[in-house]
This record gives sequence, C-alpha cells and structure tokens, in this order.
Amino acid sequence: MRKLKCSSCGGTLAIANTPDGHVIGSCGSCGSQYVIEARGRQHIVLEHRFPDGKPGVPAPSTASLSRRQALGTGLGVVAVGGAMLGLSQILGIGRRSTPAAKSGVEAVFNVGGKGASAGLFRDNLNAIGIDSLSRAVVTDQQQRFYVFGPDGAPLTQFSAPEDSRGQMLGVLPGGDIVLNGYNILVRLDPLSGAVKDRVPMPENDGYWTNGEGSCVTADGGLALYFVAPPTKGQPASLPGPDTLVLLDRDLRERRRLTGLMAQALAADPMVSRPPSATSIAVNAAGSIFIALKRGEDTDGRDGIFEFNADGRFQRRIETGPKFSPQIISDPGSALWLSDPWESELGQVTSGGIRSVDLAPIGRDRGESIGNIRAISAYPNGDLAVIGVGSARFARVHVLSRDMT
Repeated sequence: MRKLKCSSCGGTLAIANTPDGHVIGSCGSCGSQYVIEARGRQHIVLEHRFPDGKPGVPAPSTASLSRRQALGTGLGVVAVGGAMLGLSQILGIGRRSTPAAKSGVEAVFNVGGKGASAGLFRDNLNAIGIDSLSRAVVTDQQQRFYVFGPDGAPLTQFSAPEDSRGQMLGVLPGGDIVLNGYNILVRLDPLSGAVKDRVPMPENDGYWTNGEGSCVTADGGLALYFVAPPTKGQPASLPGPDTLVLLDRDLRERRRLTGLMAQALAADPMVSRPPSATSIAVNAAGSIFIALKRGEDTDGRDGIFEFNADGRFQRRIETGPKFSPQIISDPGSALWLSDPWESELGQVTSGGIRSVDLAPIGRDRGESIGNIRAISAYPNGDLAVIGVGSARFARVHVLSRDMT
C-alpha cells in the first residue's frame, strides 16, 4: 500500500492491517485518526477522528468506489489485537455515560518511537507496568522488554528467554516481571531478564491460559481472573464460571473467589454471545473491578463491575461501548479507564467518567501518543501511557483529578 496523507494537515500516515480486517491510522503531525474496514478489494471509510478531540464523523458510503478511490480519502493503519469491532461501536452509537468535565494534563516526559537504538522500540507496544522505584517495564508484541528510569531514561532492554515466553501479567513492587509461561508463572529479573523463579499456575480445570485479566495488588501480590468455557445447558448469553485467584508476593495462592459475574449478569434471550472480560483492577481496600465488553452491538451488559473484598457484587459503572476496555487502580485508589480505540483516558468518579484528553501531548512535534494501548500508575499517582501504533511511552501528570 502506498504512503497516505492526512486529510487534516497533509502529514504522512504509517500504515498496517489489523488481523480482523480493520485499518486504523494516526497522523504523527496533528493526531488525526482514521478507521476503515476492508471488504474484499475495497476499503470502506468508517470514521475520521479529528485532532481536537471532537467525535469522529463517518464518511459517506464508498461501497461503489474503487480501492484506489477509497484510499484516496486519506487513511493510515496500526496493528490492534482483539475481535472485530461492530460498526455501531466504532462510531460510538448507543448508550454512553454522562462525562464529567475534562481534566488538564501535562507530560512529565514523552519518549520512544521505532528503531533499534536505546530508548526506541522495535515493534508496536503491548503492555506496561511500574515498580515501587518508578521504573517502567514496557513490552512489545514480540516479547521484548524495555526498562526505563523514573525520568524516562532507558535503563536496559532484552528479550524473554525462549523457554519462558508469555503474556506479561504484572510488574511486582520490587521490579520483578511476571509472565504467563504456559501453565507456569515465570519471574524475570527487571535488569538482566534472567529467570529468577518458575512457579506452577494455580490449580485449574484446564482453562488456565492467558486468563481474562491480571493486576498487581496493593500488598505486592498478583490477582488473576479466569473464565471457564460455558457449561452444558447454560444460556448462550452468559459467560462461563469465573474465578479470581489472589497470589502473595511469592506467587503462591492465598485465596480464590468464584461466581462473581453470576451475581451481576442476567441472561438475555435476545443475545447469542456473552459479554467478555478484558481487564481487572483491585484497589487498596481490596475492592475488585472487572471490565466487560459487549459480545454484540445490541447487548447493553457491558461496563465496569465492582465487587467488595469478599466478592459480593456492588454496582455496575456504565462506560458506553468499548473495543477492549483496560482499567487500573492507582495508589490513591482512583480508577482509570482506557481503550485502544480512544486517545482519552477516563477517571471513574461519583459524577460519571471524567475525560483526560492526551491528544495534544507531543502533537506540535509530531510525537503524539495516539490511541492508548495500555496504562499503569506511578507511586506518586502519575500515569504511564503507551500508544497503539505510535511506539511512544509517556509519563503524564493529571492537573485536576476528582478525589471522590
């Protein structure tokens, strides 16, 4: 595919195709975003997201246009994992929570870009975690690890050992990196990448793979959330039995809770696919939060579901349709929300979800973060953000946050 230009400012767009046939582009100059869908030899423009944060405007139907004509409208692409997003989700149609006023934000640093030199990333980014010394561990989609100091200076980089590759589940307070090593938990040294320990996965019924979510807990342990396949005779609109396993600092099981979502979700006979969990968070008080995305466009049973420390359902927080919502709880127990299809963070407050627009960061230098791939929190409450396709990592300070 030839180089494409942004229709807002004329900047060049880096392009790639997603596994599900979508095309997304982020302009490095002005922050504009483009979304299309591949249909055979044609590419249908679905949305142009403007750099000032205004809602994207769907382009007129291009079903009758040639591929060259469709591409001529100006689009770019970055790789995004996950299932295919329905049209109404992409365009933001449907229920949305009433947002509170936007918060101001400033960048403590904004580093990265693609390349082989220290401080650059060789591939699109995947996950991030912060330890108690404010060191950040960033992973890319090829299981490479990049470690940065509190000021954004690169400290080291390495690849996971060949026999210990797997999803990063968390960065413990002491800096150790925990991976899912296929039925074992692998602990890596944050500076050398050497394997420090291998611990068996918690006892399972055969479905413990990557799980549906993981997070580091306030006591320095790890929480793992898993959902089993649906049981025989179970309504198709409900997910299978779920389990939350709480591990201590040595990655040994200390507690497990079951049947969380069974308290919160009712079957819907008009829906044939259940909502699915994408992320979890546990705050300092032990409250548990599970983010669900809808299985079908018409299913309204998505959002963030809160449970107390004993696993009893408390409330559902409406978020509106999301592609793959990610949540974290910061050291002050503030709950934050991000999504790979958006360039805004959201702080969950008593009055709604407060938006934090990151689009202006680095835009004037062609260093926009773009849509948000993942977030984490520093010990002082600053947030760490990595972009979907920009290969950039920023530490941001929210100037005004809701403490309720």
